[in-house]
Amino acid sequence: MKHLIRKLLYRFSSRLPCRIITRDGSPYLERYFLFQWFGLTAYLHRFVGADGDEEVHNHPWNSLAICLAGGYMEERVTGMCILQGWAYRLRAIRPGSFNRIRANDFHRIAATDPETWTLFIHGKTRLGWGFLHLDKNPLITNGAEVRFYQPYPLTNGSKWWLTAPLGRESSSRTPLFANPHHAPQQAACNYPDCQCPFDMGQDFFCLQGRPEPVDKQEILND
Repeated sequence: MKHLIRKLLYRFSSRLPCRIITRDGSPYLERYFLFQWFGLTAYLHRFVGADGDEEVHNHPWNSLAICLAGGYMEERVTGMCILQGWAYRLRAIRPGSFNRIRANDFHRIAATDPETWTLFIHGKTRLGWGFLHLDKNPLITNGAEVRFYQPYPLTNGSKWWLTAPLGRESSSRTPLFANPHHAPQQAACNYPDCQCPFDMGQDFFCLQGRPEPVDKQEILND
């Protein structure tokens, strides 16, 4: 059933304006425009890169992400820490989960399941994109300091979908399960020497019965 949902989303998105977001020259995220309505903008997001975001960041708007297929691990900043820069919690976002992200929330998608699709809805622009960078603090042994920076100007954004190609017209669109990491037969657990499916059980516990989750940080259910 889960592969059928992905196939239906892939077929549906072929008729939508498409924008390919790359990282280091490789596709990372496919964004498909759905609608604008009373200050709300809605997209379909398809994650085609498996490693998640490189940097902790905020969004320019309040937003809501609804997981439709696959899933991801979100790292959400909970406070600042003099030793490690910031404290955070890990949360497993599974199909049907609602993930509310306010403009002043800092987070990072740490990892994604194969062929993860989300419905992403955001409101009006409130802030600029902000990023947190971790540096060593020369005044504290083994200490850290956090640098906040905004590389982009505050903008309401362009209506890129008016001139963007449809999904089926985009030469950069990744075929379904084209990435070997995303092929359901080949995806594997993060545990060393474990061959259970990457799409692990509840709370991201290993299906082979390993007693600990992938990351020893706190993992929360939706």
